[in-house]
Amino acid sequence: GGYRSPFWLLVRALCECGRLEDAWALLSRHSLCGGDEATEDDAAGFYELKCWLTYAPLPGGRCLAHDDYDASAVDDGDGAADLYRGVPSDAWMMWDGAGGGQPAAHSHWRNWSETFRSHHGVGDRSSPLGRLLAKVPPLRWACADVLAGTPHGAEYAGWGGEMLRDLLYGDPDTRRAPLARRAERAVAAAREEGGAKTIDEKFLAILGGDAAVAVNTVHYLGGDGESPVAATVGALLCDLLTRTGAMPPVVSPGPSSPPVRVRTELFLSAAHSVESHFVGHRGPTGTSAAAALLRLDGTTRAATACHDLLCRVRPVDDDDATALVDVCRGDDRLAAAAAAVATARAHTHRHAGGVGAVGRYAHWMLRAVAAAGGASSPAGARAAGRLAAYCGMCAGILLEGLARDGPPTTAHTATLDAGRDAAAVLRHDDGVRDAPLAAAHALLSAAVDLADALRIGDAAGARGAVVACLAPRNDTDGAALPLAPAGLMPALVVIATGIIRDKSGGAFDPGEIGMIMGALTLVEYGQQPCGETFKKYGAASVAELRRDLGRGLAAAYVAENRKLAEDSADNQRSTAIVVAGDGDDGYSEEEIYLPFF
Repeated sequence: GGYRSPFWLLVRALCECGRLEDAWALLSRHSLCGGDEATEDDAAGFYELKCWLTYAPLPGGRCLAHDDYDASAVDDGDGAADLYRGVPSDAWMMWDGAGGGQPAAHSHWRNWSETFRSHHGVGDRSSPLGRLLAKVPPLRWACADVLAGTPHGAEYAGWGGEMLRDLLYGDPDTRRAPLARRAERAVAAAREEGGAKTIDEKFLAILGGDAAVAVNTVHYLGGDGESPVAATVGALLCDLLTRTGAMPPVVSPGPSSPPVRVRTELFLSAAHSVESHFVGHRGPTGTSAAAALLRLDGTTRAATACHDLLCRVRPVDDDDATALVDVCRGDDRLAAAAAAVATARAHTHRHAGGVGAVGRYAHWMLRAVAAAGGASSPAGARAAGRLAAYCGMCAGILLEGLARDGPPTTAHTATLDAGRDAAAVLRHDDGVRDAPLAAAHALLSAAVDLADALRIGDAAGARGAVVACLAPRNDTDGAALPLAPAGLMPALVVIATGIIRDKSGGAFDPGEIGMIMGALTLVEYGQQPCGETFKKYGAASVAELRRDLGRGLAAAYVAENRKLAEDSADNQRSTAIVVAGDGDDGYSEEEIYLPFF
């Protein structure tokens, strides 16, 4: 076809942008290159053109594959020598430091360019390629003139195209002619052609070293922050330029305007754009990326924005929650945000239900305490308080169910499993140092042990669990209080009297009976009317409870007395007191041995 046919236009476009191997792949399909109409001289001319194209030492290589610096992608000339007219086939790599480096690369380029121009000028028919160019004029226009650096009849391709042709075929050595100077000449030519635009002037300023224009241009091309990619690139570019001192971190828009921290504004804009772009997408990618951008800025304003960003996120799975908590690691200002993420994940598990849900809830609440910096911090104290309240609630449900219904049944299975899972997680966590949380964990563990003991008929184990619930603990203000709160005392008294009435084993000792009596007294004086309190557990009356405890106390002294009698080495140093029973207590008359010294 003619000069303007798609075939020749494409060949010329490929040559102008340096993709010479792609240009040869297209030229090799010409009818005179191996076709039925081709002569031997035509084939020789095309072979010579192929060598010029595939050995050209252009900066950046001769095809897109060379962008990856893969030496295996270089054509070896169909088995010909690795040199063509003294130019190695891999000389293009020297521009990037291979071989002899840029001086050697420029020397090979100059040899290749000057030799091509001298042998294939207009009218030269001394070589097969010269005769082929004369036979096929569009080939000279599309290929040879471009390689020689003297394109004729070319349409104006903009200052970028003109500059690219100059770098590839005019003089690729930027040490003698810097890019900024070349760009200035190209833009000046564009002004003459009427093709210069505002964006061209911006690029010219950027090549001249104006860092502020570079940042502003990237932000402008990205739609003033609407594109997350452009907004991120602009923020990172500004960060790099401010860190290296190429532009000031704070600028003043005008004499009457307050100074603006450009880097912070760009990071905030980029984070908002990234977060908005990922709305509706599964996973923490958008939130993590936005938080990472805000952390790069490091200012208080960015940290506040990052805190707000994380606090409005509800992770969809454990991996997402872990990734978001890790984003906050190392910044104390984000500790509360990390605790909020872990707490949100914990409540998701709690409300989801299922096997092990409560254990996962306890696990994430403990992670919230740890992420907040411990229970001494406000956020950690809130998380620890919520977990302690949940443990206390589970313990209360268990103890009240046991007092009302006796040994656990299927109705208590869910609560018992939940309490067991939570207690197991807390037991294996070394971070339970908060006093209220530790007390709630101890109470829950004792309630679970009590339920398990009653279920299997282990009276001794049940007795130990009741005693553990009533054992004193040191409160935060130093006061010694029972482990169980006052509201659970009636349930524990009813459970204890049930154990006393069941004579299968495991009697309380006098001190333990005293603790239970103290709990009953606390209920009598603290809850009015206390009789109604016990009736909901099936107890007859307070007097009946006291009678059961009295019998238990008598049995406890009897047991101790028998042991004392057995262990006494000298019965003459003791005296005996006869205690008469009513027959319902398991004894009718007992001698109590009281040693004296």
